[in-house]
Amino acid sequence: MPCLPKSTEKDLRYLIRCNNDNMESITTRRDFVKKLALGSTIALSPNLLFSKNIMVDEIPLTDYHVHLHSNFTIEEAVSNFKSLDMKFGIVEHPGRQANIVDDKSLENYVQRIHSFNAFAGLQPIDPMWHEVFSSEAISKLDYVTMDALEIPDGKGNRERIWQQRFILYNKSTFMDRYMDFHMEVLENGKSNILANPTFLPICLAPEYYKLWTESRMDKIIQFAVKNSVALEINSVYQYPKKPFIKMAKEAGAKFSFGSNGHNLQEVKNYEYCLEMVKECDLTKDDFLSI
Repeated sequence: MPCLPKSTEKDLRYLIRCNNDNMESITTRRDFVKKLALGSTIALSPNLLFSKNIMVDEIPLTDYHVHLHSNFTIEEAVSNFKSLDMKFGIVEHPGRQANIVDDKSLENYVQRIHSFNAFAGLQPIDPMWHEVFSSEAISKLDYVTMDALEIPDGKGNRERIWQQRFILYNKSTFMDRYMDFHMEVLENGKSNILANPTFLPICLAPEYYKLWTESRMDKIIQFAVKNSVALEINSVYQYPKKPFIKMAKEAGAKFSFGSNGHNLQEVKNYEYCLEMVKECDLTKDDFLSI
């Protein structure tokens, strides 16, 4: 039996765990991230967790993908990142978990986050999200991050590919639709960061290196570069993998760091980000600056 890449072996182990765990239903992105973190946590470096000035080759780690939660307040986030000597940004889903539905609520949200000396961002689900807000209100945000994890089904609904029980009928058809939605998100012109790039549903995770062909990766990268969208290196999902990052660097893409963290455990471990910086020879010039 051929040896699998280390990351693929881990994904496969997680897939087996999920298939054996039929007692717990995952219905929200927050539940999924929590479940995934438990299934894929890597060893935490004491130096990473407790040392100041987390930096590699003059690249400061800023987590632009932090979500607040009833069990994870802005005050706790501030305390955590202060202890790590890191900057961070809050993103919320307008019109969903966060009560951000019009200009006034958006401006109040930005003012509150800024009062804690954090970046204020959004993570919309719908590429047409900006039609709800005025350009003036949107301009008060520090950045917008989007992903392609909820694909329109053509019937007014969305397929949430991050859910544990997402059912896949045809790999090729799925990948074609997934790529099309990536292009829609990247061509939107209203986002600064593509979150969770090259994410795959749990049922496809072991086939990462087969499904993410060079042509598919290149298309996403070229559209990101064309539209000045940075590519997130995600510390919890541990996506994208090294081949994608190296290809993106060669193409002149920018990167950002993000955890998609919803609790204290998820915003303490940035070892994967540091590993990718070293293995892909990234420099400060390769990163988004806000």
